[in-house]
Amino acid sequence: MQTHRFLWAAAALALTVPLSACRGAGSATEGAPPSSSTRPAALATAQAPAKAVADAARAYLVERDQAILAGAALHILTLRLQPGSPAAAAEPLVATGRALVAARRGALCVGASTRVGLGSVAFFQGAEPVAASHASGGAAHTRAEVVAHVLSRITAADGTRQTLVTDHVLTLLADQTGGWLVYEDDYVDPQQAEALAAAGAPGWQVSAARQRVRDLARVRLASVTPAGAVRAFVSLLGARRYLDAGLCLSPAFDGTGRAVGATLRSVRLVATAPFAAPSPARTVLRVTLRVRPRFALWNNGLNVRFFTLTRVPGGAWRISAIDTGP
Repeated sequence: MQTHRFLWAAAALALTVPLSACRGAGSATEGAPPSSSTRPAALATAQAPAKAVADAARAYLVERDQAILAGAALHILTLRLQPGSPAAAAEPLVATGRALVAARRGALCVGASTRVGLGSVAFFQGAEPVAASHASGGAAHTRAEVVAHVLSRITAADGTRQTLVTDHVLTLLADQTGGWLVYEDDYVDPQQAEALAAAGAPGWQVSAARQRVRDLARVRLASVTPAGAVRAFVSLLGARRYLDAGLCLSPAFDGTGRAVGATLRSVRLVATAPFAAPSPARTVLRVTLRVRPRFALWNNGLNVRFFTLTRVPGGAWRISAIDTGP
């Protein structure tokens, strides 16, 4: 039977934008942010909304690593952030703290290479998904969400390297020029709390960073089996805990927890069953859900979906696709 991909952003734009960027000390490559005192978002005026969002997200993530290097201009990172936003309150402190923590350990960060893989861009106004055309021209109150899988390699002055792999859910806001600024950056990094504390962040920020690590641990514990991962995901969607639901998703999943939740008024798991013989790293489950829909992507009542799940050796299961057919 032909597989029909379930499009979470059917009322929004569903455009996959695989991107990568690398930048080392003293070099500038594709995706590297310009060294300019003007707000970079203004440069995106003539770009299509999805590409403008993708470029803004990629540039922010590259600059986020560059900001920890010796002699870095922290204000360039700040220019990527929406003033007064959660990201603006946290990320400059995280960058400062990462550099301080490294220095305390006798390391001077002199180079950074950042590879960024982006998923689909989804657009919203309030809780409602909207089409990309609605986001054109920096429509008021429009926001975009995109998932990023980031591999960072930080080089110290003595030649040693540290490699970090982090999944980010970025929320960006449109400005009146058609550009985009990062409003929120949700990710789980065990080193974030230490960096915030080193930079003198308020106690609530440090506590929130530690809580995210605990949240991830709970989701991973619930996801030791494929059925457990599906159960956790559906339960978190039903509770509208979309950020936590996103922890159940693989970087390969084409969307975000919030984008899935935006299509539903309510959802409840009815049953799961294996659909095909599983392998140690991949399986497909036939999942029955009871749904009250917001969009025609769902039927009112019982719905059957096929969940593909993957895992790294010894790791938790994560949802990489949800299809309407096998």
